[in-house]
Amino acid sequence: MAGRYELQSRLGAGGMAEVMLARDRQLGRMVALKLLAPALADDPEFVERFRREATAVASLNHANVVVVYDHGVADGQPFIAMEYVAGRTLKRVIAEEAPLAAEVAAEYARQLLGGLSAAHAAGIVHRDVKPENVIVREDGTLKVADFGVARLADQTVLTRHGSVIGTAAYISPEQARGEAAVAASDLYSVGVVLFEMLTGILPFTGETPLAIANQHVATPPPAVRTVNSGVPVRLARVVDRALSKEPAGRHASAREMMAALAAAGPEDSPATLIAPTAVAAEQRGALPNGATSASAPAGHGRPARFTRPRALIALLAMLGLAVVVLVLVTQSSDHPKLVRMPSLLGTRVTQAKAALQARGFGVRIGPARHSERPSGVVSAVQPATTSAASGSLVTLTPSSGLRQITIPPVAGLTRDAAISLLQRSGLQARIGIAYGAAPVGTALATTPPEGATAPVHSFVLLSISAGMPPMAPAEPAAPPGKAHGAKGDGHDKPGKGKGPKIKD
Repeated sequence: MAGRYELQSRLGAGGMAEVMLARDRQLGRMVALKLLAPALADDPEFVERFRREATAVASLNHANVVVVYDHGVADGQPFIAMEYVAGRTLKRVIAEEAPLAAEVAAEYARQLLGGLSAAHAAGIVHRDVKPENVIVREDGTLKVADFGVARLADQTVLTRHGSVIGTAAYISPEQARGEAAVAASDLYSVGVVLFEMLTGILPFTGETPLAIANQHVATPPPAVRTVNSGVPVRLARVVDRALSKEPAGRHASAREMMAALAAAGPEDSPATLIAPTAVAAEQRGALPNGATSASAPAGHGRPARFTRPRALIALLAMLGLAVVVLVLVTQSSDHPKLVRMPSLLGTRVTQAKAALQARGFGVRIGPARHSERPSGVVSAVQPATTSAASGSLVTLTPSSGLRQITIPPVAGLTRDAAISLLQRSGLQARIGIAYGAAPVGTALATTPPEGATAPVHSFVLLSISAGMPPMAPAEPAAPPGKAHGAKGDGHDKPGKGKGPKIKD
């Protein structure tokens, strides 16, 4: 494009744009090139939204926001040149690994909030926070993308009076009511994403986007611990607060929510502690209402002046014993040594196991799961940290390759219904036009055909009927005195029979 960008392969596609992997010839680096769909390039509203996204994100400088390098129009097609981030979408991470460990989910949410905090500080509200718009690099870094541009042509995006207000599954109640999105609207969406990471499901589901949006407005969300009782209490409180129906009930800012996540660390271990004041009270025979056991029958108790010194001696003895025990425990316990975790994602399971054992880790091989990685390599590691205690257990999840999807029958469906069916099945549609007996706009078939299998998220060619082909024009009649047959074939000689005479 414009002689600068060399297109190489498709990275993905949405309702209004597609993203291509391209090489920047001028700077010699790989970029993600977002191209506005040609059908929308002549629509001023779409072009303006596209330009606004580029301008907004270009003003941000944050480790958790995809960097915009360049934007403009080439060959009549608006484009945005962005940082190329290799990794998986957070949606795919959730599909393959949820429920995520509490500390992993909290860390992902913290990074997501970091990117949003930078945007909010610049006066930018994302409006469409969802895991599909978040990329997770192999080192665990999150990158937020698609600021300020909703996919108007996407059926999962709701509109009201022509104004895009968000994606149904993650939309805030105020957006669903048709009100303007504010920074707190993004925090609600982060709460939904965090709920999904911790449980593997969404708080609200329904048959239609409108039904889901109505639940966000009127239905109380389920408490996250009712779905996953293993979620720490303090982390659950952060999620529950983020899902408040009114913006005022949520955290005051993305930074405040980040601080709440940081404070929601591992739960305290339950322990039975006896306060020194309680010990002293017990030694004195104190009762809850303040009375003392000195009310025992006369002649059977000692004077109070002898009880207090004994209580004090007993208290000091117990405190001294506690100090001794604490010192012994401290001296006898070695703080676990942290060992750096090797980079394992994408390596063969046998190699990953050997690398971990060489560093002193215990290794557990979990059940294989479908992923984008080739079969037999590591697709996930728990704990997902850069370092762990020496001797601790590390779980490796092997990849079984991409899940194969059986292509559903689409013949006879409308174009939109066929696309929706393919998307619900886990496939993407690439539209082709073909003549056929079916009504115009009706699906004819797919390539590969129905019943065949294709990798999840792969593209399927969907042929849409353009109606019957036009009739070929009739062959013109031969002018008088000319024959259609070959000259001199023996059938066109003059004669006295019926019919005109044909001259040679």
